[in-house]
Amino acid sequence: MKSDNKIVPFVPPGAITASENVREFVRICREELTAFGTDLDWESETWDLTGHVELRGKNNRIRASWANFDTTKSNVGALMHLPFLDFAKAYFRYLHSLRPTKAFQNRIMALRALEFALCEIAPNPIIENADAAVFNRAAQLTKEKYSQGAAYRVGQQLETLAAFVSEKRLTRSSFSWRNPLKRDADKNRVGKQADDARKKKLPSEEALTALAKAYCLASDPVDVLITSMGALLCAAPSRISELLTLPDDCEYEDSTGEKNRYALRWWPAKGAPPMLKWVVGTMDKVARDAIHRIRKVTEPWRQVAAWYEEHPNQIYLPEEYEHLRDVREIPCRDLIGLLGLKNRGAVDHWLEGNNIGKIGVRSNPCCSFDKVQNAVLADLPAGFPIIDRHTGLRYSQALFVVPHNFFHSEKGTSPVMIAPVTHGAVADGLGGRTQYGIGSVFTRLEIEAPSGAPIKLDTHQFRHLLNTMAQRGGASQFDIARWSGRKDVSQNNDYDHLTGEEFVARVRQDDGGSIVGPFAEFLANAPVAKRDFLASKFSTAHVTEIGFCVHVWVATPCPRHLDCINCTSHVCFKGDRAKTERIRTQLCQSLELLAQAEQAHQGKYTGADRWLEHHRLTVERLQQLIKILDDPDVPDGAVISLSVKGEYSAIGAVIDERLRLEGADTKEPALGSGENVKLPSLK
Repeated sequence: MKSDNKIVPFVPPGAITASENVREFVRICREELTAFGTDLDWESETWDLTGHVELRGKNNRIRASWANFDTTKSNVGALMHLPFLDFAKAYFRYLHSLRPTKAFQNRIMALRALEFALCEIAPNPIIENADAAVFNRAAQLTKEKYSQGAAYRVGQQLETLAAFVSEKRLTRSSFSWRNPLKRDADKNRVGKQADDARKKKLPSEEALTALAKAYCLASDPVDVLITSMGALLCAAPSRISELLTLPDDCEYEDSTGEKNRYALRWWPAKGAPPMLKWVVGTMDKVARDAIHRIRKVTEPWRQVAAWYEEHPNQIYLPEEYEHLRDVREIPCRDLIGLLGLKNRGAVDHWLEGNNIGKIGVRSNPCCSFDKVQNAVLADLPAGFPIIDRHTGLRYSQALFVVPHNFFHSEKGTSPVMIAPVTHGAVADGLGGRTQYGIGSVFTRLEIEAPSGAPIKLDTHQFRHLLNTMAQRGGASQFDIARWSGRKDVSQNNDYDHLTGEEFVARVRQDDGGSIVGPFAEFLANAPVAKRDFLASKFSTAHVTEIGFCVHVWVATPCPRHLDCINCTSHVCFKGDRAKTERIRTQLCQSLELLAQAEQAHQGKYTGADRWLEHHRLTVERLQQLIKILDDPDVPDGAVISLSVKGEYSAIGAVIDERLRLEGADTKEPALGSGENVKLPSLK
């Protein structure tokens, strides 16, 4: 989104105090900057950022609250204390001028944590008192309140804030501070905790079954819309923001081949160009039917949107209310049906909220038609007639347009007021807040898990599921990235949740043609059936940072902890871009360590020769592995294993003994030594 923000670099004067610098900084940000508009209400307890921060799929008003650290999703705390509050507003506006972001809440949460830490020093906190100890306390508070991932992101904002106030001399003394909070644990780690984390990103089988059942049973327009959106999320890997900004004419058919292919016109959310998102054949009919159902629910409201686009200064009136357009005063009782209000009490509340007075006798009061009309026009969605600034899509063209209060079970819908479908409404419809008593499509249709627990689905789980299914099916990384609307293939890794058991099954089905390394050499001359060998060799597996470990831990502990590259029980898949990049990074690091080991060896440090030998072997194996991964003759999906010179091999030792007993020529390197050798055919 283009910005016309005025940017004023803040250069603190040389020989004045930190307090004077802070006052000048606040003055510049308040009076000279234009971020969030020249008409920004500086003193407001919340800033309206609508139109200045764009969040696709969230067309409700976007606000920044200046409440303190006690604030939660369900409870707004008191305001931050002055004079820190003025600094917080100035910093927030200044940083957005330089580096606009959609994730502005992380910046506000960092300011809240810092204010709380400063309040422990003095009741009226000032930024001048901040130092490394105060930022350490803010980080500790952040860690205690938020999840590990959220705390890390807030910690990064604290680090940016610390560097800013120190560099700009807004504190009594300069200092250096780094974020001590750790990232989320790598999803490729092993163990029950990592397995549970991966499982949470995928929808359960019972939840998918419940969605299918709800899709068939739905008759209420709200339930029809929610279940149809769930069906579309199952048809192709999508972000909910992308789905919510689909146009009405999103369908595309290709009949040039042997059979028709069905796709949706798509605008990816994270930078990829517009595309056709093909629907898999098994979901073709479901996707077509889902689009038809959605259109049936939303078509009347596209027509209302078109009216307002053509008549921006007039209220839309259904046919039964068209006679009101010629009157100056409208009976208050008519507002019940016109605005979708439940009773006269709701009418009085609406009139009061819009500062519209009653006219006439008490038994049958009226109100000004013009004032009602102006109030309705003012209540059109923010940004109307554009629903998506990213694509320029208009409400009259959008697939997902509904009446005002469409998802509110206790309020009537108005035939003259429209609204976009939001992410929050879809999340609630799929069970996102059943723990707070907010009904979902499953509770309304009395569908629950066999255990009696409420069904809950997350809109992003479908994307993880379809990506994992594509990985299981052997789709190329490029095709998965393209299908998902990604610019970078490496992003596939975060959506790959293949388990060790699935990896084992995949390798066991291989006939040996796409296995590279000593396993392949053995398969070529094995005295047993290939499938029998694969079943015995690959009995288990777990994910590592660069591949898979097939060591059977039940039998023995890991012989090479944290040294997977030098282990014969470690295998890699060609085509996994993210893990290939990690292997290249390991090579760069190992080359640096090798250089240090050579210097230590030349300096005759005790034990340096052993480290030198180890790092040479590691570099050699990494180079060998990268050579195979870059070889165009090795197909994507190939299983790659490397032998280790001098590594003991139980299989090799048995074959060595067999050869010795049969008097075979053993001038070749012993198999038990771990060297790459061509195995003879055995009887």
